[in-house]
Amino acid sequence: MAGAGACGHVAAGHRRGLPGAADGPGRPPARPGAGRVPARSPAPPLAGRPERAGAGPQTLALVGSWHATPALVMDERFDILAGNAAHRRLWGDPGELPDERRNLLLQLAAGPGGRYRIADREPLLRGLYEQFRTAVGHVPDDPRASEIVRLLHRERPDAAHWWQCRTVADFRPTTVEVTDTGDAAHVLRLTFSLLRPVAEPGVLLLAQTAADTATGELLARPPDH
Repeated sequence: MAGAGACGHVAAGHRRGLPGAADGPGRPPARPGAGRVPARSPAPPLAGRPERAGAGPQTLALVGSWHATPALVMDERFDILAGNAAHRRLWGDPGELPDERRNLLLQLAAGPGGRYRIADREPLLRGLYEQFRTAVGHVPDDPRASEIVRLLHRERPDAAHWWQCRTVADFRPTTVEVTDTGDAAHVLRLTFSLLRPVAEPGVLLLAQTAADTATGELLARPPDH
């Protein structure tokens, strides 16, 4: 498989972060409850995958129990099926997005204003897109995958060389710095990793784990601290 970066870089001026949700001035992302809210009905599975109704209750319960680890449940197109409370506190509720835009790649590409920003999201977005290509490249007539690429072109025409690129690669854990626009001294370091529940073909988990002690402490604090 071709390595990441084979299709070039996007201009630095377009490196905006994931949409964020404010927890109040100076307040870190806090310990949430274990609730999780399904964000959308899944599209039909990719060719070769069994029919399924999305992630099972055990997977949703697992992700919901990760109080200090923001996480998403997704299909292989990165359409968001559910997000835990820790993710919603940091990035907002994916269930509030229009149905066609409830997709991790589209969130990263759009990067609307918010309190928390990924300082340099290019390696993360590029790596995830190459994983997307790995999953959908063998199904060129998949309508949802085609729609996602069309929306990426519309959202980020400056990155057309990415969306046209056929490079594929398995996503590797990627560490990013997340800054708080309300407090320049408030910086998180998160490692984004993809996990696959072996009993649920076609389901992916995106875990965002603390990359240093300070971030772990901030994520573990209860809401009123």
